[in-house]
Amino acid sequence: MINNLALPGGPLPDELLDWLHRQGYQTTEQIAGFLSPDYYHPSSPTVLPDIEGAAALLDDMLNARAKILIWGDFDVDGQTATTMLVEGLRLLGGNVIYHIPDRVEDSHGVQVDKLALLVEQEIPDLLLICDTGSAEVEGVEFAKSKHLPVIISDHHEISEPPPPADYLVNPLRLPEEHPLRTLSGAGVSFLLLRVLFERRGKLHETNRFLDLLALGLVADVVELVGDTRYWLQRGLAALRTTQRHGIIAICQQFMLNTAYLSAQDIGFKIAPVLNSLGRLASAELAVQLLSTTDMAEAVALAAEARALNEQRKMITDQMTQSAIEMIENDPNLLNWEALVLSSPHWNGGIVGIVAARLAEKYEKPVVLLVESEDGSARGSIRAVPGYHVSQALDQIADILEKYGGHELAGGLSVPSEHLAKLRRLLSDAFKNTAQPITDQELSIAATLPFERLTLDFAYQLQRLEPFGQGNPIPLFKSERVQIVSSAKLGRNEKHRRLTLQDVDGVRRPFFWWNSADLPQPEGILDVVYTVGISRFKDNEELQLTLEDFTIVAPADPHSITELQQMIDWRSLPPELAIQRIAQLENDYQIWAEGLPSKSSPGMGRSSLKPTEALLIYTSPPSHFILEEVLKKITPQRVYLLATLPPIQDSTEFLQTLYGLLNTVIRSMDGKTTLLQLAERLAVTETLIDVALQFIQLRRPIQIDITQRGNVRVQEVEQIKSADHETITLLYRRFEYLWQEIAAYRRYLNRAKLESDHEDILSSS
Repeated sequence: MINNLALPGGPLPDELLDWLHRQGYQTTEQIAGFLSPDYYHPSSPTVLPDIEGAAALLDDMLNARAKILIWGDFDVDGQTATTMLVEGLRLLGGNVIYHIPDRVEDSHGVQVDKLALLVEQEIPDLLLICDTGSAEVEGVEFAKSKHLPVIISDHHEISEPPPPADYLVNPLRLPEEHPLRTLSGAGVSFLLLRVLFERRGKLHETNRFLDLLALGLVADVVELVGDTRYWLQRGLAALRTTQRHGIIAICQQFMLNTAYLSAQDIGFKIAPVLNSLGRLASAELAVQLLSTTDMAEAVALAAEARALNEQRKMITDQMTQSAIEMIENDPNLLNWEALVLSSPHWNGGIVGIVAARLAEKYEKPVVLLVESEDGSARGSIRAVPGYHVSQALDQIADILEKYGGHELAGGLSVPSEHLAKLRRLLSDAFKNTAQPITDQELSIAATLPFERLTLDFAYQLQRLEPFGQGNPIPLFKSERVQIVSSAKLGRNEKHRRLTLQDVDGVRRPFFWWNSADLPQPEGILDVVYTVGISRFKDNEELQLTLEDFTIVAPADPHSITELQQMIDWRSLPPELAIQRIAQLENDYQIWAEGLPSKSSPGMGRSSLKPTEALLIYTSPPSHFILEEVLKKITPQRVYLLATLPPIQDSTEFLQTLYGLLNTVIRSMDGKTTLLQLAERLAVTETLIDVALQFIQLRRPIQIDITQRGNVRVQEVEQIKSADHETITLLYRRFEYLWQEIAAYRRYLNRAKLESDHEDILSSS
């Protein structure tokens, strides 16, 4: 039995609790550990094989003032692993140099010729390889021949036999289900630093690397379960308060508020910018950007990285079109199990992105290679579920010069003369290792009416973050909806914004990305979508993203709510509006909230009855409530005055609500309802619910709320105990809801009725 009330941050909506239960979180303790790192018990880093020996060797080298050569990798995981090792060892007084291979010229791994040159020039005393090395037998053998001790801190597949390093720290050496097994390269380097710093009594100082850890974990798309999820949660919390100039400068490029950074921000904005340095310039610039203490330098490097990323997008589109033209000129290429293409004109730093696009488009493994003048073709391979890249490459190792990879991605180099053989042998290898994938229905978290889709629900959903591999973004479904309006948007009008209406007449806006060239569905739809929050500067809005749909019936033209005639009286003095409606209408009502009953000119939403005309005296707290009132009383004419309620300050609101609760205790036998309080204060019942939860954690008062919205209030001697995080989360939820109401009222105050008549009833 799950105790929902005992969860950190307060109870979850039933739909989300059920979703977690179906994902395998069966107990209160498991869900608490999933929601908050404070309730999770991570493994000790020392369970990683060789990590203590590696830390001891590093400690000895630091004591001996030896020179340490760090060999990194050019993707974001490698960049962050390199940065934290360089920064951490230097913080302990280390003599550290580092090298990251060139993506185009060198590819992944340890290049013996480059290592030999560095050893000759720098004369290091230790080689520390991070985010690569687990299959670099030749490179490690060379280092050992020069009497260099070697530490490998990596997470990639380990070769057989493994490289002869002194210490090989790799979570793949742990049992299959171990909670540390899904760590990225940055994660392994971070834990190595923790063990080292703990030896020196400075464990707390490793918190400075948590922001880098978050970047590496997200960018490498590792499975976010177990300890990996725990460390990412810690990392995201650190990232939101980072003082690292490079990260701040990148966020400024996108006008991202660091206080709200998410895994999605890393994956879709920050990581591509950092990756562009490794693709089109040098990944060592990324280390410089992430470690600089000069803000001016950070701003300049971030601007350069942003420009390179824009260039990368253009090159990606050009290369994708080039590859598609090759296929159109020779359709037989698609008859092979693996699509293998090559060109001497492609950019080696971009081929992986294009290969991933084509793999998704053609639903098969794709290899893109750049032919060089030295007779080699180097590039990337990407696959789709059901195939295993590293297993297939193992089967054709005898024709490859170099290779490595994961289940769905890898890199390789092959003599150009063997390209035809590569296509044939790799296709056979994929056939031999392919696992059948059965068609599966989308996993739906819950089927919801549109009235459940609110900013508060999105905030609750955020408690399940970070989303990614192992914790996918939940998909929700709504049934029998219709498209009310559609508009193209975006710089090239590639996307659509749809307004949908459900069977209850409630409307919501949806974004349908990359849909401009697709036919717009007609009829009654079942839709599948994600729920999120769009932030720009200090504004937050509910964002619904359409993912899939099914046409279930022809369109019903009578199901769309008829719009009332709306007359704009917003510029009239309130007293004049009351006089004028009495002169114009015989059958009318006045909707007024937020005022004491003795001085109110009208009534609350629950008291309104069907009428010919309605004067909206005070501005409604949400468009959902406005829709429900209009649907309930079906007026033919609506006069919009929309004055603001007396209370416009959230602190004053809480004080007033607490005063009302005392009145309820003294004069109403401690009994009221969420609706009565909402009408009295001109807000939503959801806001009242959250505010009551917060108040009883700050005042000596006990509040019980039933599922029907009945409220029982009584005084108590002691304030209900709660941790600081719970109180903070509740207050943040309250502020979000308060700002949502304020934003809607601002909109209603400025909307032009002649052009925004429909939007007033459907805006969010």
